[in-house]
Amino acid sequence: MLNDTNLARSLDVLFDGGTAKIVTELGLRVASTFQLDLGSISYNTTSTNVWGKYRRCENEEPPEGSLITYGHSKDQPQLKQFMTELLCMDSGVPIFGRTLDGNT
Repeated sequence: MLNDTNLARSLDVLFDGGTAKIVTELGLRVASTFQLDLGSISYNTTSTNVWGKYRRCENEEPPEGSLITYGHSKDQPQLKQFMTELLCMDSGVPIFGRTLDGNT
């Protein structure tokens, strides 16, 4: 049964497992199962602008590479941002991705 408790537990398990590791494992399994061409790989980084104040939880350090800060945005340099990177193969199947600091 889907409820807020079960959803929260599921999200906790995904976070504890490491979402980047999960994406990589799924991507590699897809590549193997469907015999995708690993000869063509694309890499992309994207900045995402955000508004407002962002603070840490009292007892937690932010995950590595997740600092929302002022960066070198081409669109709106007055806004804070974070970066994401994605490595894809064949027809855009992701095999690696992670969040980076806004000034990466």
